[in-house]
Amino acid sequence: ATAAIIRSVGRFGEATASAARLHEIATLSPAITEALRPVPLPQGADVTFHDIHFAYPDGTEVLHGVSFSVGAGEHVAITGISGSGKSTLLSLLLRLEDFRHGRIEIAGTDIRDVALDELHSRVALLSQHSPVFLDTIRNNLLIAAPDASDAALWSALRTARLEDFVRGLPRGLDTLIGETGATLSVGQARRLCLARTLLSPADIVVLDEPTSGLDRENEAAFLADIPQAFAGRTLILVTHAELPEEAELRVLTITNGLITEEDA
Repeated sequence: ATAAIIRSVGRFGEATASAARLHEIATLSPAITEALRPVPLPQGADVTFHDIHFAYPDGTEVLHGVSFSVGAGEHVAITGISGSGKSTLLSLLLRLEDFRHGRIEIAGTDIRDVALDELHSRVALLSQHSPVFLDTIRNNLLIAAPDASDAALWSALRTARLEDFVRGLPRGLDTLIGETGATLSVGQARRLCLARTLLSPADIVVLDEPTSGLDRENEAAFLADIPQAFAGRTLILVTHAELPEEAELRVLTITNGLITEEDA
């Protein structure tokens, strides 16, 4: 009982801090401006960054004219040291932040001319911070595809190499994850998030340091599985990890705010 009270007090403090942060965010001026007359985003999954410049609010410029293209269905890895701007590129593609100069296009259309909800329906994100919720495995997966059948859920788990684990649980898909249910390892939690991303109908997938926190063995296995898992979809992977040869990714490196391509 004492432990439960201590946990409750701790959570109350976290909730209070979170509420204060939410209020702070809610009262900020919006950083992203929606298009007044949004245009439809055409079919197509090619992505182009053209002469992108970006600076932090303090004026520190991170990207100095980044240009590169990713063809529909192509898989690309972007590498570079911490703080080089790798994750910033994904934030800009999702319009979580906006660039100072340049143009980002999907299917030949400037993403600033597209409604944010349509953009986010076409680009799926899996990051090191993607959450696993205190709920059943089924409900964690259905977030990405509310109408998905059990067969689709099992297929995603199979591709993410989590099917055997879930089938071995007493309640399978209906197993509760959390304090009173199954406990997932870091690797299993990441693979559950991978399965959820696989269920998304988005034809462009961006992965932001998805193996952060995994040991080398699980990291290599996770990265090796990604190309086959997202076959047919455009994939942009941001990572500091060593890429296994079997991943067969086109590798771009960001250095001093510019992109260079690794020789084939």
